[in-house]
Amino acid sequence: MEELLLWRWSTTVQITSAVVLAIFMVGFARAVGRPDTRWWAGAYAANLGAMAVTVLYWYGVPPELVPDGVTRFAYMASKTLFILCLAAGVFAFRHPLGYAAFTVRRSLALAAGVGLFGALSVPSINVLGFAQASLIAAVLGLAAWWCFRRPATGLAWLGIGLALRAVLGLGEAAAYGLTGIGAAVAQSPWMQRALAAHSSFDTGAEWLIVLGCVVAVARRSEVELKRSHAELHRANLALIEAVQRDPLTGLANRRALGPLLDVAGRHGATLMFFDLDGFKRINDEHGHDIGDACLKRFADALRDRFPEADGLVRYAGDEFVLVDTDLSPDEFDARVQALRIDLDVPRGREPALHFSVGAHHFAGGHADIDEALREADQAMYRNKAERRTQRRA
Repeated sequence: MEELLLWRWSTTVQITSAVVLAIFMVGFARAVGRPDTRWWAGAYAANLGAMAVTVLYWYGVPPELVPDGVTRFAYMASKTLFILCLAAGVFAFRHPLGYAAFTVRRSLALAAGVGLFGALSVPSINVLGFAQASLIAAVLGLAAWWCFRRPATGLAWLGIGLALRAVLGLGEAAAYGLTGIGAAVAQSPWMQRALAAHSSFDTGAEWLIVLGCVVAVARRSEVELKRSHAELHRANLALIEAVQRDPLTGLANRRALGPLLDVAGRHGATLMFFDLDGFKRINDEHGHDIGDACLKRFADALRDRFPEADGLVRYAGDEFVLVDTDLSPDEFDARVQALRIDLDVPRGREPALHFSVGAHHFAGGHADIDEALREADQAMYRNKAERRTQRRA
């Protein structure tokens, strides 16, 4: 009587668990929409089918209604599909681009083949159980090994659940083997308790596998989300760089000058305006290709003579702005003179370049940035006028 109650309790727990897990995994797969979760949902749907077949068999469905061969076929096919789908889900999780190697048609065909083999070749339910438990141990043991090969992917909990279920499969195979030795062993109280306890552990392992599936998907989603955020951040930086970068000279463009001066304005800086003299004539006489080459040459010369500048900006056409917080007036004058010498000779088809420059130093704190720009611009035009006067003289 005690063994019968234990069996009924164990069977009730298994049936309830199979229904709940199947409903949960199907809903989870629909919500997540990943190939691996669809495989795992299929596994638990198949497991529910196997449980239904088991209940029908043990509660004595008349053979004239459901022949024994049909029962064996349905059980073997369902259980085989259960373990194939679990393994396929692990493979799809680890190899998202290669999961097509496991297809639904192939899995169904293999499960049907195993079921047909069981229906036609297995002489008793004990041999059937032994064969099925051995298959579970082998396939799920391999799937657990896949999980443990790369635990950082989030498959560790799933691997534990699969390994436990594989070990229970070995125990189940041993129990069926002992049951096949003789009726005395099969009907002994300790064997009945062992089989009932095994069913409870089996249910626990299936819950642990579901937990492992959820943890694995959550971990993968977290990794993918972090990767997406990193890629988005890099894309935003690249976009900002592209928007604030002059494509011809490689210097920052006018859009970058505002943020640059906002930072420099907190501590004080020297603002320098450069303007190429006679640049329109260069374009008219030598063509725009040579004009562009001259702009590149001037930008490269600025980089060479002011490598530690806080900012180099192509402000407009042939106008350039340099921002520096460290140069003294004497050092600035010396570098400007060296820059004139660098550019005062032709290079290939490019003519010698001459420029005017104006500087304005503004203190930090509440400096008016716009006013500083105007002062530097006006200083540059005064220098241009002085140079024009000197050339006429």
